[in-house]
Amino acid sequence: HHSETFKTGKLRQPSSVFEMASLGLQASVCSSFIARAGLRILQEDIPELAGRSSTGTRLEGGLSYMADAFCALLRMLTCCMVLVDTARQQFWIRHWSADAASKSRLVQPPFRGGLLFGEDLSNLVKELG
Repeated sequence: HHSETFKTGKLRQPSSVFEMASLGLQASVCSSFIARAGLRILQEDIPELAGRSSTGTRLEGGLSYMADAFCALLRMLTCCMVLVDTARQQFWIRHWSADAASKSRLVQPPFRGGLLFGEDLSNLVKELG
């Protein structure tokens, strides 16, 4: 039913933050793939336009920027979902009689370094992108 939302333009009220974020994830993934496909078509199938004219250069730069921007949006929405889940966990354990340090360790999101899920996921995204 999500793809129908984008085709018809009719929006219904999302029932959760995760459903809303998943709509954003779906749109950003599709848009990024389409922008990358357009960039590849421009570079491989229309090489006389890509990089050789001001229009081609601007089009190539615009498609590249769009693809990168949608990938960045995908990362931000994913982190948002993790943070919402962490907040939900904190809400449920607020009345637990354990000390604050134990509660904090229990609900800590799975960031490794500055990245969600560490370098493994980042390398996989780079490989697939």
